[in-house]
Amino acid sequence: MATNTEPIRRHPLLTELQAVFEAREQTAALGLRVLRQPHAAPTSAAMPASDAAVAPAGYGGDRLRRAASRLLSVAGVLLIVAGLVLTLPAAIGRLSPDTVAVGNSTAATLTGFAVDLARSAQAAETDAPAPATPPAPPTVVELQRLGISAPVVVLGLEADGAMQSPDRPDVVAWYDFSGRPGAGSNAVFAGHLDFAKTGAAVFWRLKDARAGDDIALRLADGASLLYRVSEVLTFDAATAPIDQIVGATDGDSITLITCAGRFDRKAGQYDQRLVVRAVRAEVAAR
Repeated sequence: MATNTEPIRRHPLLTELQAVFEAREQTAALGLRVLRQPHAAPTSAAMPASDAAVAPAGYGGDRLRRAASRLLSVAGVLLIVAGLVLTLPAAIGRLSPDTVAVGNSTAATLTGFAVDLARSAQAAETDAPAPATPPAPPTVVELQRLGISAPVVVLGLEADGAMQSPDRPDVVAWYDFSGRPGAGSNAVFAGHLDFAKTGAAVFWRLKDARAGDDIALRLADGASLLYRVSEVLTFDAATAPIDQIVGATDGDSITLITCAGRFDRKAGQYDQRLVVRAVRAEVAAR
């Protein structure tokens, strides 16, 4: 198929630039003198005969400056566009869903694991003595350094053994198959990393947790419990040691779980889990 180049040849800017390149040898000696006169185009009457003989007819300094100015403008635009192409992806990558209304997870996205009911029941057995009066259930979880403060909802297991996921991005689930906070075992919590059309969810910043961070729990009776982060771990969801994560512990501890890794859009799931384990530090006064 023949290629029609006429529109390119007729483009006025390209025509002028072509003329500039063709005349560059003839105007080399005249260039400095022309550019030093920003308002007056040199003519044959104002130039020495030797210069007039080499100057292209009808091609004054103003026209040269206009072409050069337009070339610089185009080059500037191209540089700006190139800069945006190179830097925009990195800038977007630095933006969190706090500022970009995006998110992968939905209410069907697992924040915990597909837990086997029998194994969970076995793992929940502990030799720790049960308190005479069971502690009240948790109502609020707070990780002050990361700006996390969220209400707690009580969830359990689906019929297939999977941990139920919160249906909102701003709440944290406490699982009733795990221990109660303050009862001497492992209380398991989970929350979303992000959420569709919302962006950052309650545990978006949990990945920044570190050993020594304080986690406070408020209970339904007004009491407060303080825990201190001891471990921050990441596991592949398919091979994670679930019993060790959600099972009973010898001492009073809590485990916070959220999504991590890559999101599989077809499955609607993340391929990793972030696990934060904290141990009891003290019981705050009412």
